[in-house]
Amino acid sequence: MDQLSPSGPVPQPSWSLDIIPTKVVCTLSQGSNVTSMDFHPCHTLLLVGSANGEFTIWEIGTRERLVSEPFQIWNMQACSAQFQCVVAKDPSMAVSQVTWSPDGYMIGVAFTKHLIHLYAYEHQNKTREVVEIEAHSGEVNDIAFSQPNKQLCVVTCGDDKLIRVWDMHGQKIYSFEGHEAPVYSICPHHIDDIQFIFSTSLDGKLKAWFYDNVGSRVDFDVPGKWCTTMLYSADGTRLFSCGTSKQGDSHLVEWNQSEGSVKRSYSGFRKKPSGVVQGVVQFDIARNHILAAGEDNQIKFWDVDNTNMLACIEAGGALPSFPRLRFNKEGNLLAVTTVDSGFKIIANNDGLKSLLSFGNLPSEVFRSPYEASAMKVSGAPVVSGISPNIGRTDHLDRNYPAKPSPILNGGDPASGSIDKKRRISEEKSDKGKPWDLKEVLNPQKFRLDTMLETDQASKVSKVLDDDDLLREIIIRVGFPTTLVRAALVCKRCLLNKPQELAAIIRSLLGYSWDAYRGAPANFLCSRNGRVFISLYDQVNRSKFTVGAHSLLCPERGLTVVPPFPHVEIQDGYSRTMNDLFSVEEVNDLSLLHVSVVSNMQRTKSTVHVHMWRHGDGVWRTYLTLDTDQLLDPRREPKAVLANNKIYIASAQSDIVVFDLTASSISMFQLPQGVEYGDRDTMLAQAQDASGVYLIHAKKLQLHIWLHKGDNWFLVDTICLREMVANMWIPGYRVEDESYAPLRIKHVGDYAECIFLEMGRCALQLDVKCMQLRKVYIMAEEEVCLGDIHPLKMIWPPIFPALKDNPASSK
Repeated sequence: MDQLSPSGPVPQPSWSLDIIPTKVVCTLSQGSNVTSMDFHPCHTLLLVGSANGEFTIWEIGTRERLVSEPFQIWNMQACSAQFQCVVAKDPSMAVSQVTWSPDGYMIGVAFTKHLIHLYAYEHQNKTREVVEIEAHSGEVNDIAFSQPNKQLCVVTCGDDKLIRVWDMHGQKIYSFEGHEAPVYSICPHHIDDIQFIFSTSLDGKLKAWFYDNVGSRVDFDVPGKWCTTMLYSADGTRLFSCGTSKQGDSHLVEWNQSEGSVKRSYSGFRKKPSGVVQGVVQFDIARNHILAAGEDNQIKFWDVDNTNMLACIEAGGALPSFPRLRFNKEGNLLAVTTVDSGFKIIANNDGLKSLLSFGNLPSEVFRSPYEASAMKVSGAPVVSGISPNIGRTDHLDRNYPAKPSPILNGGDPASGSIDKKRRISEEKSDKGKPWDLKEVLNPQKFRLDTMLETDQASKVSKVLDDDDLLREIIIRVGFPTTLVRAALVCKRCLLNKPQELAAIIRSLLGYSWDAYRGAPANFLCSRNGRVFISLYDQVNRSKFTVGAHSLLCPERGLTVVPPFPHVEIQDGYSRTMNDLFSVEEVNDLSLLHVSVVSNMQRTKSTVHVHMWRHGDGVWRTYLTLDTDQLLDPRREPKAVLANNKIYIASAQSDIVVFDLTASSISMFQLPQGVEYGDRDTMLAQAQDASGVYLIHAKKLQLHIWLHKGDNWFLVDTICLREMVANMWIPGYRVEDESYAPLRIKHVGDYAECIFLEMGRCALQLDVKCMQLRKVYIMAEEEVCLGDIHPLKMIWPPIFPALKDNPASSK
């Protein structure tokens, strides 16, 4: 065993301590003791199971309960007589475990008596019951999703000493026998194409099972020989286990999988009096770097490559003796249970940034804009504790079990409890006393008078003290080119084009596709500051790669998207659509690929929707819709994704709507007298969640229609005759409108900006200001104008007026 002495040197990780979540973002009340938690694999959704049998889905960014499902038996008649008898004697039911499926579309809930429930998570406020399974006799101790043979299954274990595998219809596929005590936990995993399950039982046995009927392939004793759970690192290469013995001692170890031995044992757990068992330690791993466990009313952290404990925090107190905890996928958020039937969310700096877009962080987060990561107190770094004790800090104890500073922690953790009198006294003395940044930060580096002129300091302080305004400012800083200067305290930044923006425009004008190794590149679309391009193979032009690139931030490089998902086309069917959409997500790139396959006899169609998220590496099935309607998608006008609905032109006068939230297909017709023509119609998303704009060009007039509910409304008619007559347009004669017809090239969101083609010119119409301007004139050698893909950024930034004196900010 490669074990380092607890008295050895403090571990020095290759990464910064800032990645450890230490800032308390919020404390939420579940209403019943929290028994299990699991973060959604892709979003800031937290699945929470409770002692009253209820499970809840929380949106951490907004601190909202999206879904709450109380326990109920779906079909009592289908349950065994044994279970019915148990429930008749004691109807109480608690959740023992909750989990998301790997793709985040399924939810598994295990209960303390016999049952598991599987739900489909359809959209923000709705789950759908899939199947109820009487999985075990007695308590179902653990539940996990697995994908043997690329088929999604659910694995369970229970007090009946069995491990079972079920398909999504509730049919039992495998049942593994061999444990001689109740099975406490399971850990499905795979190495290359080999799928297997680790399991631990209450007699301290660790076993491994393949998806066959041969039996256990491994039989070892776990440290402590009692309740133990197992987890793999994010990259799937390292196996860890953590548990507690019947004598109350806790063990966190890394395993040597090839030898079945303990490779590394982590120190830092407090020795308990012999025979005193207060609970079972819970743990989790953040990506491949950080281990965390809950013990002694604290959260303890380890670097996976060092056995000495790296840090411990109390997170503002109110943690149980053995708090349950769970990291999100990125490892920048940590959920931990509290003693009062709730949980806290703790974040690092990246976690705070990921929550900024929700605009619902405590104001105290913004009142300390500079992190005190360089401070040293008693030789340890200090990180601000946000809630509920503002102004207090959590001590990252790197010399544990030495006694930390009582000023910081409010008590001596060596006693195993918190000194409440001392803590209350300190909270009273600190109440209403904000941090003085000049005392804790380097004044030469952060003095405001070196950042702004003296007469602007008061305006800056108003911004920093105005939580609503500051939140709006930070949310809008999406690109490094979004300049936020002293003028951001004004109601409107009426600035001339600054040098910074002019430099960006020059770089865009001179941009060369040679950066892509000479591969011919075509634009696909532009969205959220990125352009999506197809890069053709120089040897085989039938092969191409889709890439996303930020022209405003070229140093980010090209994000390569995997080849489009393959959709099997049966005999008698043909593909009629193959389109790509960019999805609005915070700090991330997500794409939807939509493919429509129709029957040759034109009797029915199938819609396949796949999603790809940056970092996934593969396309995942998002939705499949079957319809008996005839779907005849058109390439023009281009389809639009708006408010989780895809609007697609069909036939000569129809619009088909794929509702991704409701998993439905609907259809409505164009306004009377409007038909699809040669670039004379275009769709655009509307501000209203239930509407879409249609822009129709007819001679020198533009008609803007809004479809809302079941009706069309003509919201604007714009005549361009006078505007066009006042500008010189090569290839166009006012007296002959048919000589150079007006064509729509692009419509911006909410139909506020429209790009047009007339003659040999590209025109931009600002609908709000009713201004028409030339933006491009074709050269003599150019045959056609091509497509227009506007690259958008926030300029100038616009912020709300200050609360105290709006007039002074103009």
